[in-house]
Parts: sequence; C-alpha cells; structure tokens
Amino acid sequence: MNNMKVGFQGVGKLQEAEGLLFASAAFTMVDCIRGAMEDFDDDQEPLFAMLTPHHRLELLAEVATGLLVPGTPLPPDTLQHHSTYHAVLKYASMQIDIEIDSQRLEGSEPGPAWEEADLRAKMERMAAEGRGMLELEREQQKRVDKQARTRRKGTCPEIDPKDLAAGNVACNKEHTERLRREFESFLDNGSINLENLRRAQSEARMPASSSAVEATRWRRLAMASYAERRKGAPDAIALSVDSCDTGLWSLQHRMMTGAGFKNSKEYDELLACQPIDFAEIERNPAKRAAYERLKGCVAAATEAFERCWTAEGTVRAERTLMLLLVAPREGYSVLESSARARENDASRLSLVSEVESWQEKHGSAHEQLRQNLIRTLRQGARVAWAAAWHDELQKRGLRHSVLADRLSALRSMPEPEMPAWAPALGTFSSMDVEVSPDEIAPWQWRDARERSVRNTRAEVCECCSMQPSTGARLLKCGRCQVARYCSAECQKRMWATHKPMCQMWAEMRNS
Repeated sequence: MNNMKVGFQGVGKLQEAEGLLFASAAFTMVDCIRGAMEDFDDDQEPLFAMLTPHHRLELLAEVATGLLVPGTPLPPDTLQHHSTYHAVLKYASMQIDIEIDSQRLEGSEPGPAWEEADLRAKMERMAAEGRGMLELEREQQKRVDKQARTRRKGTCPEIDPKDLAAGNVACNKEHTERLRREFESFLDNGSINLENLRRAQSEARMPASSSAVEATRWRRLAMASYAERRKGAPDAIALSVDSCDTGLWSLQHRMMTGAGFKNSKEYDELLACQPIDFAEIERNPAKRAAYERLKGCVAAATEAFERCWTAEGTVRAERTLMLLLVAPREGYSVLESSARARENDASRLSLVSEVESWQEKHGSAHEQLRQNLIRTLRQGARVAWAAAWHDELQKRGLRHSVLADRLSALRSMPEPEMPAWAPALGTFSSMDVEVSPDEIAPWQWRDARERSVRNTRAEVCECCSMQPSTGARLLKCGRCQVARYCSAECQKRMWATHKPMCQMWAEMRNS
C-alpha cells in the first residue's frame, strides 16, 4: 500500500464496470448540482461542497474525461480534483443507500414523520438545552429530502408533496389519478397549450422501472467495480446484490476507493474538518486550523477558476457530462431528444415564459407543481444543442456507442449565441438560493446565495423561529448582522450555539 502512487496515477484509466459506475454517478450529479445544491449527505467532500455549481460542473467534466476517455491525459493532481473524484464515488455510495431505502419503503406502511407527543417532548427538551426550532426543522427537512430523492429516483414518481411532508410515502393508482386530474385542471385555463405541455413532459421524463434488475442497479455496478479492482483476489466481504446491509456496502465503498487511490498528505489534512460542525470547530484548535486551511484552498481555487471563467466553459462541461451515458437512465435521453429539439425548442421556451407569467398572476397555490413543471420544461430547453451535435456525429461518421466519439463531435461544434446560455446557467438553485436567469456568473451566484440566506434568517427569530408581529422588528446580531431575535432573552439563550456561526458570517462579510 505504501508503494502506491498518489492520486490519479494510482487509479489510471477506469475499466469497464468501474467506468460505468463513475459515469452514471457523474451524469446523475448534473441535475443534483443544478437544482438542489445542498442535496448531499453530511459527509460530502468539504472542498467540493463549498465550490460554486459552475466550478463543480467543470471539475466533474475534467475528472470524468481524464478517467474515462482513452488517449487523454489523467486529471491534474490538485486538491479540488481529488475532492471531486471522492465526491463522485461518495455520491454513488449514497445512491446505494437510497436504493436500499426504496426497497425497504416498498413494503412499509405509511405513517407520520413525527408523532405529536414525541414532537412536543422534543421541542421542550431542545428549549431546555437552549437550542432553537431551526434545528428541529432541519432534522425533519433531512427526512423529507431523503424521501424526495427516493421519489425522484422513480420508486414513487407521483407523490403529493403534502404526503411527503407528513411521511406518507405509499403510492397508489387512485392517488396518482387524482393528482393528475388536479394538475390538468389547474393548468387548463386557456393560457397554456396542454397538449404541448404533455409532449414536453414526455420528452423530459423517462418512465420508472420496477424490475428487480433496475431496483439493484447501483449495487450491481458497485459489486462489478469492486471485482475489477480486486483482479481475481478473494473477496473479503460476503455481499450479495440484494443485500440491504448499509454497513457492509459502506465498507465495500471504502475498500474500493482505497484499492486504487492514495490521498496526498495535504488532502488528508483537509478531511479533518467538516465545515458543518461549527461548534466543534470553535472548541477544537486543530479543527479550527484545518478549517482555515480549507477556506484558504477554496479561496485559491475559486480565484483561479473565476479569473478565467467563461460561460462557454460551463456550458460545454455540462454537455460533456450529459454525454457520458449513451442512454441516460435518469432525466431524459439526449439521443432521443436530439431529433425533436430542433422542432420543439422555440415552443418549449415560450411555454416556460407562459407558465412563469401564470405563476406570478395566480400566487402560491400549487407551488410545488408549478416549480416541477418549470424545471421539467427548462430541462427540455437545455437539450436544444443536441440536434446540431447529433448531425455533427453523423456527418463525421462517428459512433454513438463510443464516448471519445461523442465528445469529439461536441468539441468540434461552434458555441451558440449568448442569449441561449441564460436559461441553462441561470437556473442554478438550492434549498437556500434562487438565482435569476440574468445572473449567470459564479460570483453572481455567490452573491445571490449570501443575500438569500441573509433574507431568510431575517424573517424569523434564530432561537424560537417566531415571526415578528405586524410593525415589530427583530433584534439584529451586532457582530455578524445576520441572525435575528425576537427578544434579548432569545439572543442570550442562543449565544453558545450561534457564536461559531457568528464568527464565520462576520469573516465572510469582512472578507
């Protein structure tokens, strides 16, 4: 193990099964980065997690191309590229956990996310400890998000958001039909062409498969990848593809990662710090020092990236990732959409505009449905380039089944005009951030994120989550200018919890 080469020299080009696992994870991460930046587990790679979506997409494309395409140089051995590699493998491991959760949920009975008595007792205990309702909400939101990921995967593709919030995740045909009728009646008001809507949705969504093979797809890929890495050596883990033992799957993930990739000393030092553990960072000088090094790495990588950033680079990186799979299993198929994109692009973009106008006119009713619709239509708009790419592939006699051929055709294409990029780059968002289509640069995204977090925190008390009465104003933390409190008592009660966060917000404001 000590003779292993550090970084990508030790991994080399990925083989068939491991390459497919890596490509599947990197492809799936595109929409995760674009539409739900915070939708990662707590043990996500800290360096990768702190970068902008633009930077993430370009790093993913560089690492995937270097590891998967023959004849290309391996990715550079920088800290951010190492973090990206680990983030992809951890994302694949997370997909296995979701797959197992889906298998368990199929046989479970629906129930409330929180029993009322348990919730009241938890609130009282948290109040006695000086912890606010925000922590309770985050715990509940994590459960809802996990169920939402299961829904996106396809186990329960048409769950009502209200049922998700309540923990009722069982699917049934009557519920699906009722939701479909409600969806159509809410849209069929004469301002939107429903037939055009159905066509756009059918292009942008692949039907969920309920077969046993599809239900264990990520586990099969992981086992085949590990077998390639072992190179015929005895298997140290007794694991089957239908196993639901998450501990064993996690162990296999660590063994597969360690079998080929050796971290540098600098990278291991960064892993000593998780930026979400603010209280521990404040108490532990070693973790504080690690966090300072992490911030320095993020700042240096961000400055170098944004100094030479172009919209073309991010757009081309996303297209590269969308071509990693010949027939993508999630979202929509680039190959199937390419022939239709030329005909439907204009009507699809127009429909997005109509839906957004309808949303502004009719307020917040059916908010989740409208957001899902707009996201679906924008996804369709993002494949308009595929028609020209498809023509280029055929003109040069290249093969769809060869990744190097697909990327070669992409590299030879001229870039579109700037207005065509706005719908693609302007939809980066997260649980905390919504960026307008005009804000396409990474520094604009960072500014919008900071504004959004500040505005969200300004609406409620940091301790008890109460909103101020009409005409009243919340007290503002004088140091960070972010946290708000309904009373001096709440501010005093939350100080121990808020102190490390306060310092970091103050540093961000003064940097």
